[in-house]
Amino acid sequence: MQVKSTSCPSSTPLQCPNDFKKCVTTIQECQLSTFSEFCQSGANYYCLVNQIFQCVERLTSCDCPINFTKCSYNNKCLPSSDFSKYCPIMNTTKKCPDTFPFLCPDNSCRKSLSDCPSQLACPIGYSLCPDNECNLDLLQCSRISENCSKILCPYDLKTCVNDLADCPTGKTCQVKLNLVCPDGKCVETEGNCSAPPPNFFIQSISCGLYNALCEDNVCRDTCLKGPTLLETIPSTKFIKCPLGQIKCQDNSCRKSFQECLNFSCPFYQVIK
Repeated sequence: MQVKSTSCPSSTPLQCPNDFKKCVTTIQECQLSTFSEFCQSGANYYCLVNQIFQCVERLTSCDCPINFTKCSYNNKCLPSSDFSKYCPIMNTTKKCPDTFPFLCPDNSCRKSLSDCPSQLACPIGYSLCPDNECNLDLLQCSRISENCSKILCPYDLKTCVNDLADCPTGKTCQVKLNLVCPDGKCVETEGNCSAPPPNFFIQSISCGLYNALCEDNVCRDTCLKGPTLLETIPSTKFIKCPLGQIKCQDNSCRKSFQECLNFSCPFYQVIK
């Protein structure tokens, strides 16, 4: 996470996520992963967590900067003024269907805990915006849309749809590689993410209400049936669909999830 601060001078305008009082010109000056004298291997990042300096495995655990509040279900830093409106609260009274009985923290229903969407992450030096874009400056993230008269999808707070089934589906990674980079790659830590192309974000595939989006970019009722070798997994394409359309698992853009399934070729169908 890297933000410009009104409390920092123009010569060193960036605020370090591991020390909000430190003003720098580049994120490298914050030395986020070089605290070996303080931190043990596996928890290489040193930052404020609940206002106390701690060693953590992931930067998503760090506190948000001033005027931002962390949404616990996805670890995004949302503007404090919008927090109560756009941070989903787990609905513990929600009844999931018998075939997908497990309630995930994002209120989606899946076959098991292992099928719940994984945590989104940005490369070191970037911040995760509400719309899932990775930006060098959190203050420059796109504003959360207030023009959606239908359903504003909680996954990216950007996609506006008629039916919740048309919302993008968060990717489900293996337990060990439970972070999703901007290019859709599953990794262990943010240090393994590559920098995203400028002005691009991954528009996730829509798999309907219950099916999971597995690591190989295929929709399944459970990812435990999917391939386990990373070599079999194609790279995710940076595709941004036109306004009012969603992304199908063949990377085409359609008006609804139902249209994604209306093809004769089995490749386009949800795998059971």
